[in-house]
Amino acid sequence: MRRIPSLMAIALTVCVAVSCTEEGVGDPCEPESCPPKEDDPTVCDWQAEEVYLEHFSLQCRTRVCMVFRVSEGSEWDPYCSRRCGPGAAFPGCPKGFACIEVIGSDTPGGGCYCADKDQLKLEQPFGADLDRVEACK
Repeated sequence: MRRIPSLMAIALTVCVAVSCTEEGVGDPCEPESCPPKEDDPTVCDWQAEEVYLEHFSLQCRTRVCMVFRVSEGSEWDPYCSRRCGPGAAFPGCPKGFACIEVIGSDTPGGGCYCADKDQLKLEQPFGADLDRVEACK
């Protein structure tokens, strides 16, 4: 009889711990739409140094799916992101992510979002553009 309350307490602790994770930043997502490749419209053709934010993505707990392509020849990576920086509900980003201005704040939906640090280190302009990181502190 005593085992049931103990097991329930353990299960509740696990559920709380799992739900208190980093809210899905970095989870994989697949954008609903994408720019078609000229010679094959069934394939996405993200341009180098392009950032695409899909708000209200039901695939993401954060509701933001971000496609981030650092340079020509690099793979484009879609993953769940969220707003960060001054005025955001969660100003920081989880481990492995940096808060960076990916789209100018004067653009609708623009501002600071969590981006994968490994991508930022790879190529220009994001890896060398520390002003974009500083703008989000």
